[in-house]
Amino acid sequence: MAMLGSLKSAVFDREARKMQYRSHIRGLNAYDRHKKFMNDYGMLFHFLLLAVQCIKVLHVLIPSLVHVLGY
Repeated sequence: MAMLGSLKSAVFDREARKMQYRSHIRGLNAYDRHKKFMNDYGMLFHFLLLAVQCIKVLHVLIPSLVHVLGY
């Protein structure tokens, strides 16, 4: 029963955060909304570029580690 209560609480909290985010976005004027979305997109794009670079590095490192460790 406690699990059901915590699940309800988690769903309620998530919905409350969604509503708060929506009301925050609605409160912005067009310029500030555009600036926020462009900033969010830029941060996401930067994160994705870093992830791709890490994958490329791992792609090079893993075969050499496999060779050194003798697997």
